[in-house]
Amino acid sequence: MISPKKAAAALIGSLLLAPGALAQQKAHEHGHWQMNAAVEGNMLLIELIAPGADVAGFEHEARTASEKAKVWTGIEKLKAADSLFAFSPAAGCVLASADAAAAKLDREGHGDNGRHGQTEKHEETHNEYHAEYRFTCAEMAALESIRVGIFTVFPTAAEVEAAVLSGKGQRAAELTAAAPVLSLDGLF
Repeated sequence: MISPKKAAAALIGSLLLAPGALAQQKAHEHGHWQMNAAVEGNMLLIELIAPGADVAGFEHEARTASEKAKVWTGIEKLKAADSLFAFSPAAGCVLASADAAAAKLDREGHGDNGRHGQTEKHEETHNEYHAEYRFTCAEMAALESIRVGIFTVFPTAAEVEAAVLSGKGQRAAELTAAAPVLSLDGLF
């Protein structure tokens, strides 16, 4: 029997590799989030990827007690799935697990002094937050939409690139504060 964590990783991985589902990942941008969702049986898995500036107010590694507190506050907000997602009530979706963490994303070298073989580097670290949620839904066929509350909880979020994959197909949409609902019609 496969563990729920391994099942979640496999489903999210299949979503990311699915043709047409966010084939082109956006470069790191403040205000731009990514949401991937996958459905199998009565399990709904959601993954969020968020810029550190939106979650904690900065992107560098937390150094001070105040910065560390902002990181932990942001992680706790990411774990509060009930404030981030609302589902069609008839689907009966209940949170089974939530996990969130900050992860250093990349170190980029910038600048070139024009001399052959010599590059001047200015290191810039971008921090990203990753969150994973697992919901069980009593009636998956009744899941018509997902309302995303990210824009209320994290006011600097400008858009969420959302993709969902089910056994019947896939859908991608750009969600904003003015249009925070991902329609799932026809995916079940």
